[in-house]
Amino acid sequence: MEFQAVILAAGRGSRMYPLTEHLPKALLPVANKPMIWYPIRMLQKAGFEEIFIIVLKSQLESIQKSLLSYNFKCIFNYVQISEEEEVIGTADSLRKIKDKVKNDLLVLSCDLITNLELHRLANNHRIRDSDLTAFMYTNVDSSTEVEGKNKKKKKKNTTNQYDFVGINEKDSRLVFLSPAVDVHNDLSIKRNLFLKYPKILLRTDLIDAHLYLIKKWILDFLVENKSWISFKGEVLPHLVYKLDAFPDMTAFDDEQSNDNTRSTLGTVSKSEIKLEELALSLSTCYRGDSCEREYKTSKCYAHIGDKYNCIRVNSVQLYMEANRQALRWISSFLPESTDSKSVHFAMNQSQKGRGNVTESGDSKSGHSAGTPTSKTAVSGTIMESTDIKATAKAGKKLGVDNESVIGEGVTIENKCAIKKSVIGDHCTIFENVKILNSVLMDHVTVRSGCVIQNSVVCSLACIEGRCTIKDCQIGYSHIVPESTEAIEECLVPAESGMMTLDNAN
Repeated sequence: MEFQAVILAAGRGSRMYPLTEHLPKALLPVANKPMIWYPIRMLQKAGFEEIFIIVLKSQLESIQKSLLSYNFKCIFNYVQISEEEEVIGTADSLRKIKDKVKNDLLVLSCDLITNLELHRLANNHRIRDSDLTAFMYTNVDSSTEVEGKNKKKKKKNTTNQYDFVGINEKDSRLVFLSPAVDVHNDLSIKRNLFLKYPKILLRTDLIDAHLYLIKKWILDFLVENKSWISFKGEVLPHLVYKLDAFPDMTAFDDEQSNDNTRSTLGTVSKSEIKLEELALSLSTCYRGDSCEREYKTSKCYAHIGDKYNCIRVNSVQLYMEANRQALRWISSFLPESTDSKSVHFAMNQSQKGRGNVTESGDSKSGHSAGTPTSKTAVSGTIMESTDIKATAKAGKKLGVDNESVIGEGVTIENKCAIKKSVIGDHCTIFENVKILNSVLMDHVTVRSGCVIQNSVVCSLACIEGRCTIKDCQIGYSHIVPESTEAIEECLVPAESGMMTLDNAN
């Protein structure tokens, strides 16, 4: 293969507490598939037969077990991060595979969900002879208007991280990159940059997808320079700066420099530029000048994708958003012969439950829920397209809309309403329950009369009767007492304590 694929899955997911308290971030379910399933499926579709997966040693067994159940065709080579070094950055993780890498690399994060066609990214990388090509996507405005009790609207910010990305309009070359967190007052851009690139588009609406095509020499550079910790935060800006800190002096003669640049940028002489270069070489905070002279200057490019076809699931809010778009995500990763509408759920024809289910369910699923006739069982299998109308009819009678995903072995009683939600495997939902814009992981019990809205309920949790849960996160195996009313809270077992969402994130 021209490229070797590496999935970074060694993050602890601390920003996604309490979802990751008892489950590796890579295994958090999106549309009832573990998060890492999506990048693996994309790589396999692109023809990769071998994938390096960098994981924490403490999470290796659970990740291995989960992936084995999906019968992937590609070979997984796990690279472990030991207990003693579990707090390391992405650059440190890449150094772990230095002895295994023979070719250029495709590096991506386990929390990236995209239907990007990798051959298009690779073609752009080849044509431009790029040293690094970064996949970026436009940011979806995740701020939403929320109606408060006093009827006043307030802004609810779900993401607040962005970068200043400078792109040459002519060829999408990355010429400037600075995280907004590093900019305290004014954004400083050297005038030299405009000598080489007169038309730079400075954007703040681009999100780094953490998917890179990189030449092997960059990994060699990381190995020799162990001070770098974060690839995106340190290495990538440094590679961009290596090329564009100084213009190509052969492209300017004295007369052109005097005539053209003074009118737009002020007086910038050769001696001034050389003086700045000297100052940088003597700087105590400019890193890497002496150790990188043997490396060539780098060419970095951006490949910009559609905001509707990509999401990085690196916060609870974005996890919710990914599951809201669940049907679109999972249908785009299924074989082309599968109708996207059939992903919703399949009804087991042996369960009729008070006449709410017709006999025209999925006769090919082969699953048996084995629940009493007073209840209705649904199974998250994929149906043939001929069963779509029957399934939609049954779902409507159940109160499950066609934008929800229902797992296998789920039991739903009468008079329930489930909209725009994902229900994990073997959940039990009693009668008169309303679930909206929420995620229930596996083996969750919701008793009668509950309302769950904009919330995540972790596995084995139990919500007792007549509870109202809005904008909450309920931890693993937590029991919510009867008649609880919770808004914007993180509910976890007693040993973990209870906190508001502001503290949890």
